Amino acid sequence: MQHITRPRFSAIAALTVCFAFIAPVAARSAQIHVGAATTSITPDSPVALSGQMRTRISRGVESPITVTALALESRDGDKVRDQAIMVACDLVAIREGILEGVRQRLRKQLPDFDASKLFLSATHTHTAPEMLEGRYDLPMQGIMRPAEYVEFLVDRIASAAAQAWNSRAAGGGGWGLGHAVVAQNRRIIYADGSAQMYGRTNRPDFRSIEGYEDHGVEVLFFWDDKRQLLATGVNLACPSQEVEGRSAVNADFWHEVRSMLRARYGENLHVLGWTGAAGDQSPHLTYRQRAEER
Repeated sequence: MQHITRPRFSAIAALTVCFAFIAPVAARSAQIHVGAATTSITPDSPVALSGQMRTRISRGVESPITVTALALESRDGDKVRDQAIMVACDLVAIREGILEGVRQRLRKQLPDFDASKLFLSATHTHTAPEMLEGRYDLPMQGIMRPAEYVEFLVDRIASAAAQAWNSRAAGGGGWGLGHAVVAQNRRIIYADGSAQMYGRTNRPDFRSIEGYEDHGVEVLFFWDDKRQLLATGVNLACPSQEVEGRSAVNADFWHEVRSMLRARYGENLHVLGWTGAAGDQSPHLTYRQRAEER
């Protein structure tokens, strides 16, 4: 079982608090139709992992990585006012060519959907497959190459998007705000004015932590016509990099968030993890670490 540090567990638990007090809000000027789907993008072979300077070949799967699609369409009677599909991915980034590859598939699969209104996002985990050839020195055999994974990935994203779109039905939406201390600025300031990423804070010349931290947790909620929570999008200004140095496929803290929310609100809940503006933010503690872990 994956070890969860106390600060990390507390932050993840705090993320769920804001879900308890939100009631459905009906669309006022148009009827919203909602659909959602979640699909695994976990490779079935070893892969190179993205996000570090050194080469890492996965030695297993610690938690599954997924894509979660949310389809939205607003209507006035039979008239479509607008539409969109958003897909959140357990990836380091959305590499060039992936978005257009998915759009090309959807133009064939979903002729009634405007593929230009497909949006992809990544959780910025450092324990998901590498998608670019030539970034690392890789063995010739025994692994799924980055180009192979991209083909697999594009098919899975398109499948999830199509499933979400085809399942859309009348529903409702709402929003909420909570707070959770997950991110900490990773740049440390010293007496001479210099700054160092992940610098030590137990030095005599330590002075402060540079920059801003955003502890807000913005949440969107979507219900079906029976007022059952169908999907939620959780925006957190922190990359999912708690276990970023491991040599295993891992969705990082979003896996625990999804598991905890589904335990509370139902196994069929679709959770989109969104990374907000998180430059120089990190879930790693650089200050008061020993005190936090007591």
